[in-house]
Amino acid sequence: TLRMIRVIRLVRVFRVMRLAKVARHSQLLSMIVAVMIKVTQSGLVVVLMLMCFAMVLSASLVYLSESENCEETGVHCAGPSAFASIPASFWWAIATLTTVGYGDMVPHTLAGKAIGGLTAVAGVMVVAIGVAVVSISFKECYTEEKAKLDRRRHGGAGARQGARQQNFRDIEELVRGFDQSSSALLAKLRSVAARQDEATAQQLGVMLDMLASHRSVLTADVQVFVSRALALQPADAQRQAPQLRPPDHAPDRVRSPSRSPASRSMA
Repeated sequence: TLRMIRVIRLVRVFRVMRLAKVARHSQLLSMIVAVMIKVTQSGLVVVLMLMCFAMVLSASLVYLSESENCEETGVHCAGPSAFASIPASFWWAIATLTTVGYGDMVPHTLAGKAIGGLTAVAGVMVVAIGVAVVSISFKECYTEEKAKLDRRRHGGAGARQGARQQNFRDIEELVRGFDQSSSALLAKLRSVAARQDEATAQQLGVMLDMLASHRSVLTADVQVFVSRALALQPADAQRQAPQLRPPDHAPDRVRSPSRSPASRSMA
């Protein structure tokens, strides 16, 4: 019955875990928890592996040195302070690696003391490496999580601004492609018109002049549209939005041969 009461009291301690519900409503606490989870998965695992390797190695060495002395002298072979086995030496190795040094288990041989000194130095090095790795990982993860949080806060405006800039880039590419393709088309039409007779070439020349003027008017209208669209945006968006460049080559005006009075009256 007394044991059940103790178990019930222990269960009451878990009521403190309700504080975790508060963290869900706090973006800062949620970010810190996410950072700690990432740090645990990255840098802390390496530190723990190094610590475990150093613990097993130092416990094995100190057990071998102290067990030989126990067999020879018969002193310090029993009791809580004896190095009875390698698992029993883990406690001494952990206390020495972390530079705590409780003093309940102490090596008595010269080799054991040398191993203890090297274990303490190795523990300081492992802890220093661990602090450096964890601090670097914490900084990187914190920066990443903070950037994600900022993107979630300003995601709507940033997405709209990014879509607007992409639209202007697409318009610029399409206008440039239209200018190149229309120039190639006009050049092809001019070559076709040049192989016709004089009367037909004059008529086709008038049509080519109209096509060239329509092309330049369309490009100018697109530039006016983009300028007005930029005028409706905030100042920051105007600075960041790409500006349409004019065509690399001015629209080619097709010069037709001198027309006769009959062709002028026909036009």
